[in-house]
Amino acid sequence: IDAKGRVRSRAKARVLMALYWGTLTALLGVEAYLGHSLFGLPGLSIAAALGGYVGWIGTRLLHLRRGLELLTESKLDDADAFFRKVANARLVPRRLRARAWGGLAATASVRGDTETALAHVRESIRLQGKSRRAIGLATRHSEIKLLARLGRTPEARELMALLPPGEPDGEYTLLSHYSTQLYVAFRVGKHDFDDAALHEMAAFALTITSAAPLLALLAWAFEQNGDADMKQLLLDEALDRHPGDLLSMTMPNLQRWMDEASHPVRAEVHEAQETEEVEEEAQRRRELRQGRARR
Repeated sequence: IDAKGRVRSRAKARVLMALYWGTLTALLGVEAYLGHSLFGLPGLSIAAALGGYVGWIGTRLLHLRRGLELLTESKLDDADAFFRKVANARLVPRRLRARAWGGLAATASVRGDTETALAHVRESIRLQGKSRRAIGLATRHSEIKLLARLGRTPEARELMALLPPGEPDGEYTLLSHYSTQLYVAFRVGKHDFDDAALHEMAAFALTITSAAPLLALLAWAFEQNGDADMKQLLLDEALDRHPGDLLSMTMPNLQRWMDEASHPVRAEVHEAQETEEVEEEAQRRRELRQGRARR
């Protein structure tokens, strides 16, 4: 994810990372050469100290990346351990520590510990300050959704009013933006979006593989507007892309609504299957009787 919330390809991200570290290593080499040439061993020791610090930061970055990998694998305790190595480390930039606290908030949220998740998110926001980067905006979205999950919707709506006006750039931040707006409305029990706005959101959500929560929220919103066809279409898409237990832990109320909304459909399908099986069994019996009659 870049600073504006656009999703980068993994290949491009690797190239940029290699260029960053390659350039940094080259600069350290130049500094070591000039320092030794001008000041001798003291100049070389300064370069060594800088190199050690860069190595320390690089290790914290690896810990952060490993924590995110373990989080996606639902290995929450292991992910926590790596995130804490960054969150509690000394001489680490605030931006990296903020990402680590965000990771700790994510593991707490998946565990269902919403209060702890909210505290961790707010520590992440404190460390980020007034950042306008995509991660900073998404972290504020997380705070709002956690408040809504706790039923503290007036606070959530107050914070929403403080967000930058308009829609953000980038797929990642736009997905977070739409999900936040609709989840707060869902927890309130009503929304103010017309069909045109909902169709625009739906067209966007259908292009995102991991948009199951947003698709479910849009299904609810269309149901509120009386559009049963769009509700069913988007609910089916949300069920097809369902992330499993993750949604029931992070948005339990939405999961309950999905279960209730999809139950009648499943019941109809089950009833149709039973009817078909009964008809097939009756047909087999008729054919059997006819065969005996011919004998």
